[in-house]
Amino acid sequence: MTRPKVYVLVSILLALLCCKEIIAQKQIYVPNGGTFTPKGQLNVLVVYAGFTNDNDPKAPLYNDENWPSSEQFPKYSEEIFYSDPSKFSDTATDKSLSNFFYQMSRDSEDPLKIVGHKLPIRIDVQATNKGNAKGWGYYFRKVFNKLDSLPNIDWQKFDQRKNNPNYRFDNSKTGPDGMLDFVIVVFRFNGNPPYGTTTRFRNGWGASTLFATADLKNNGPHSFVDDVIHIRTGFSIARGINGVSGIRGFFLHENAHEMYEMPHVFGTNGAVGNKFNVTNGWGMMGINKMLYCANAWERWLLGWIDIKYDLKNAKDNGEYILGDYLTTGDAIRIEIPETDGKQHLWIENHQGKSVFDERDDWNGKRFPEKPRDLLMFIESMPSTRLKTPGVNDMDHVNGIRTLCASGNFDYTYEDNFTKTWLVGDNPIFDFKVGAENPLAGYSDISEIRLDYMKKDFRKDPKRKALKDGIIWTRHNHGNELGCTPCKSERVYNFKQNGKLNMGFLGKNAGFVSGDKLNLSSNPMITNTPKYYQRPDSITPYFLNGLQIEVLEKLDDGSIKIKVEFDHFTIDTSTRYAGNIELKNINKTESDIDLIVANKSTLLVNKSGVANQRVERGEGTGDHVRPSLFTIGYMAKMQIDARSKMVLSEGSRLRLKQGSVLELNPKSRLEITDSCQIKLDQDAKILVSKKARIKGLKTGKHLYKLSKSEKKACSFSKYKHVWMRAKSATRE
Repeated sequence: MTRPKVYVLVSILLALLCCKEIIAQKQIYVPNGGTFTPKGQLNVLVVYAGFTNDNDPKAPLYNDENWPSSEQFPKYSEEIFYSDPSKFSDTATDKSLSNFFYQMSRDSEDPLKIVGHKLPIRIDVQATNKGNAKGWGYYFRKVFNKLDSLPNIDWQKFDQRKNNPNYRFDNSKTGPDGMLDFVIVVFRFNGNPPYGTTTRFRNGWGASTLFATADLKNNGPHSFVDDVIHIRTGFSIARGINGVSGIRGFFLHENAHEMYEMPHVFGTNGAVGNKFNVTNGWGMMGINKMLYCANAWERWLLGWIDIKYDLKNAKDNGEYILGDYLTTGDAIRIEIPETDGKQHLWIENHQGKSVFDERDDWNGKRFPEKPRDLLMFIESMPSTRLKTPGVNDMDHVNGIRTLCASGNFDYTYEDNFTKTWLVGDNPIFDFKVGAENPLAGYSDISEIRLDYMKKDFRKDPKRKALKDGIIWTRHNHGNELGCTPCKSERVYNFKQNGKLNMGFLGKNAGFVSGDKLNLSSNPMITNTPKYYQRPDSITPYFLNGLQIEVLEKLDDGSIKIKVEFDHFTIDTSTRYAGNIELKNINKTESDIDLIVANKSTLLVNKSGVANQRVERGEGTGDHVRPSLFTIGYMAKMQIDARSKMVLSEGSRLRLKQGSVLELNPKSRLEITDSCQIKLDQDAKILVSKKARIKGLKTGKHLYKLSKSEKKACSFSKYKHVWMRAKSATRE
């Protein structure tokens, strides 16, 4: 019997809808969260634990100011989480993690409300050398074993969600599943072996995700399947003596890994990834050195805010107003040209109107004031909520690079370094600030890459500067490629010109009225290039026509800016260093991709800071590859009257196929210091009358057209035309 066509059509549609529903269930959606969905109320069980050894008055940390051993809980225990849901308020000003997550998400439909409930007693276990050698998992299991004996715990209060949505579903209203939703265990510990033991812990200082899992007997009033409660999700925090800011910073960092697979950014844990120039910044991974808040990309990715202005091309040219970022959620995202939509400039307005527009630590008279006004960063992270960053994705490690309004420069330094308690155990170099270096230079907030230690520097009793010709790096936490003690050879920019200015904390990062970023500014807006250890090189900075101008600050603290995507002119003298490429970016009638104008000079020379790991020649200490300026396929560059381009210090100029460099009357191209020019097929240098090329000699790679050839090729108006010899025939 043949089925009616309508019946078949309905069956097909139903099948398609089912398939669509199955696909939707499997699809990653980051706002659903990894360990838990970051919205709604989440009840967290907080267990404070310690070692019986440290209860001895002879123990060195018996009377620690943050957590005396005689106290059940640390002094800061009420400053971590709210224990009462009624405390959540838009006007709350405390710095607790509960308030942090609420304020960061309050512009969403269902803000995240984390409520922390302390276990009524502290649980202590005996520390032994054998236990230390086994690692933290051993002690956390001992703590969990003691939970079984505690009567009348309302476990159901901590089982309100189905665990681990893994980005596939919203678990904020899913209901119990027999597993505690989130457990935090905080140990009274400071990094040294507990009193009476000498063996250090096998797995480091013991702060990570939950070190152990457990199945507990239910002694509470509510029934579970087989009266067993499972613990699978949460955090183990070993260094409970670190103080409140240390605990909060650690939680934000580790929770970012777990909640949305955030990789290390801002150089945390010594990570480098495939980046060479790493900067400080702000966000949940940033350990609160610069500001104690989530950045706009994080809040957008997690569904806490929407992007107020999402700009993509010249159709979006115009003026825009940004309110205070933390109180309004305003943010601008601008697609960086020539990145295929994979990199963006984000702009936030920080007016200090929120307690989270401060630092959670690094405050006081010894430290500079917090950054204010417009803060900008270039993000090369996922641009969709359908993809997580990936904790170990090297493309995303350090995928946020902060721009610093004070600019980028060359840096020199003395070999020896000192240390100061202000910045822990970090080496302090006295950096001398050199010439402006907008593209490849370092800024106040950069981590400066330099060769100052040997891989085996621990074997040297003095532990002084021991260069070995290699700048050691590590890609990511747990994936060490360099020296174990120093993790990565990069240091904070804390001291300049003899003064400890703590520039790394971002005092000079904010952009103010009158600031303008374009092709001749310092800093510039470009893509973040990738670094490869083989062949020890950095991919190009791609020039673009994006210009941002800060127009004015309004009475309410809002800031007006002007955005243009089609500003292709260098209108003040500037310097380019590194690997630079000009693509065919101008799609207008003029079709000139870069103009050096207004009596300006474009200097292309060798950078004054490292851009490769291995020194160029044994014992030279030279980690700087000569600069390369490339005019890309079919791109056009023009030097206007009384303007010039200068190549020096071994720099190279390459013109790819079909590209053009045109020298207008009274312009100059100067070639010095063994620099080279290479022309690909059909590439041309057009020299107008009264224009001049200084220092260029005809060689195997260049050919000067004869008068008859110029006329035949329609180049008769030019004084000289240079092309590759093999292609200098006819157009």
